[in-house]
Amino acid sequence: MDEAEDVSAFKIAVHEEPAWRRVIDVEVDAPQVENAFSRAYATLGKRTRFPGFRPGKAPMEMVRRRLSVEAEREVLQALISESLQEAYREHKLVPVSDPKISSVHLKEGEAMRYRVEVDIRPSVHVDHYNGLVLEKKTRPVTEQDIDGTILRVRERRSEWVTVDRPARRGDAVLCDLLEITADRPEADRQHMNDVPLELDPERVFPEFADGLLGVAAGQERAVALTYPADYGNAGLAGRSVEYRVHVKEVKERRLPELTPDFLTSLAGDIKTENDLRARIRVDLEAQVEVDSVRELNSDIITRILEKNPLELPRSLVDDYLQRLTEDLQKSNPGVTQEEVAARYKEMGIRQVRWEFLYHAIADKEKVDVTEAEVDEWLERYAQSQGLEAADAKKRARSSGQVSRIRDNLLENKILSLLRERSTITVPPVPGRIVTPGGAKS
Repeated sequence: MDEAEDVSAFKIAVHEEPAWRRVIDVEVDAPQVENAFSRAYATLGKRTRFPGFRPGKAPMEMVRRRLSVEAEREVLQALISESLQEAYREHKLVPVSDPKISSVHLKEGEAMRYRVEVDIRPSVHVDHYNGLVLEKKTRPVTEQDIDGTILRVRERRSEWVTVDRPARRGDAVLCDLLEITADRPEADRQHMNDVPLELDPERVFPEFADGLLGVAAGQERAVALTYPADYGNAGLAGRSVEYRVHVKEVKERRLPELTPDFLTSLAGDIKTENDLRARIRVDLEAQVEVDSVRELNSDIITRILEKNPLELPRSLVDDYLQRLTEDLQKSNPGVTQEEVAARYKEMGIRQVRWEFLYHAIADKEKVDVTEAEVDEWLERYAQSQGLEAADAKKRARSSGQVSRIRDNLLENKILSLLRERSTITVPPVPGRIVTPGGAKS
């Protein structure tokens, strides 16, 4: 559908394109263009020095002759800015992308014409979000779960002790690595000293974990491996490399026993192994609940997305992927936006659609986030990080994080509201008593 309207000195026609793109044809009448040129020459004449004349006193003919290019640039910028803002206001358009200007015609004494393409904020109507019927998935915490957690606690407090024997699975070796890849120039080969390698295929490349079994201090082994295509070091990603490994020490992990002193070092009120197991059970059950609610929230989002189709401007998805790429590049500088798009585009579309829909629900239900709630969140965050609340608030505001915090709080409020309005059943969990009738939350 096309819309055309005469607005003061501007003639504006808006053409609708798919995916919330708008093509806007703008014409500025000749008198308005002439006035803009007059203002531009007057301004340029005052701030430009001409030999033999005081500032602002040069003849206008000289100003026009020497500064025509600069005047045209200023007129173009001023008239496009003014007329485009008028187009947005009159046609109630909220741009979400930078405008692409084309087909510009600008000449003194004539009407100015140009075309702009821009993506606008979608108009969102949301419905069918009340009364969802959902199943909350959970699981029991087993004794094996508690045993595994205790083992990890002991591993974090363990000591590595040098031993005089060949390396076994689970040991660590301290070694020097010298790259000996035949087809790689010697100047480009890596040489790393005092590298600790734990012989566990879940912690290091399997080629190292398996290839160094049985090695003793003072011995050497050749290990060849191929780095994954998405490896963080772009210079090694996807490459086959061979190393000469010189082992300096073999170390075994010594786990602490569950003595009273060790237990008390974990927390002052933990005196016995039973105390520790009880504490771990409470923590694991709390984590199971967090995971269950997270999965429940994901189901809610999926249902609402299915019931409320929404086409997105491409630029919004591109912006999301650009921000994600910049975040990922902080830890993996070699990653490209093309790689991020191939892996995360569908997730990005889902996330951006959901952001529009939960904001629409918030508007419809008159749910918002107060400054006090943002401050309360920042105070809790500051306490968890050992920061002063005032410093955390100042840092969040100076870095532009408050808007993101507010959005996260709003999303959590909406998800909580939707859970309250849903019928949620909880299947029986072995080993746990469930009240009849499921749960309503």
